[in-house]
Amino acid sequence: MSAPTRPDLATRPVYAERRAAARRAALWAQLVAMVALGIGALCVLVPLALHNPRGMRFDQRLMDSLGGSEQAWVHISDVLTVITIGFVGLSLLFCLIIAAARRRWAVAAAAVVLVAGANLTTEILKFHVFHRLPGQVANGLPDTNSLPSGHTTVSLSLVLAAVLVAPPAWRRALVPLGGFVATFVAAGTIAGHWHRPSDVVAGQAVCLGWAAIAIGIAVLLQSRRSESVTRRGQHIWLALIGSSLVGLVFVALGVRPSDGGVNLPMAMLALVPVGILCAVVVWWVSALSDRHVA
Repeated sequence: MSAPTRPDLATRPVYAERRAAARRAALWAQLVAMVALGIGALCVLVPLALHNPRGMRFDQRLMDSLGGSEQAWVHISDVLTVITIGFVGLSLLFCLIIAAARRRWAVAAAAVVLVAGANLTTEILKFHVFHRLPGQVANGLPDTNSLPSGHTTVSLSLVLAAVLVAPPAWRRALVPLGGFVATFVAAGTIAGHWHRPSDVVAGQAVCLGWAAIAIGIAVLLQSRRSESVTRRGQHIWLALIGSSLVGLVFVALGVRPSDGGVNLPMAMLALVPVGILCAVVVWWVSALSDRHVA
């Protein structure tokens, strides 16, 4: 007489299928949230920072609250001027080589979509869609639009592409490094008076939306799932540590509030949210890559 089938063994495939379905639903919910947050941020920034004189003046005050030595500007600008079309091409090629070495063709395609989509979107929005209020020169404000920040978009999109194509074991080191690099460039454009904070946040919003699209493409095209069990909480702290180190580097270089302690709160408001946002975006993409991208 054969032994009866154990109910737990018989129903295990059903439970596994349900867990997989719930996992996929959670992924797509997060990707939709990323796109919605990116679009929502732009919808808030444009009327406040481009079409509202008070918002424009406050944004300008945030940037002007930062000062520093000539040596500080030289060091920061030396880094920012490295970001050229050739640099973007070489960095993306390096990401593709890593993806090809891992035989992750879907991830390679996703990285190209992320970098190309984010940077083309920034260029189109900056020069063909968004415009500042005319006649602001008399009020000490620029007439030309600089939102979103191209430097921020380039650096963050390349960091996210590297996180996407990297093996899971590499991300523990890549996440803090990526947080540092993206924050240094983004905050450096503000400290160097190249961009206002709204320009930088807009660039981060563009990258967040395209990162979601890229992850979705990788998940749909890939033939196997990631087996990583990296804890999400570890990544957020790693990213925050990397971004926080930028503040120490800036202080060491000589970046200061432009009017001593009077402008310290404004200087912190100009830079701290930018660092936190960079860390959050890098962590979020890394966490989703660990769980859903091969």
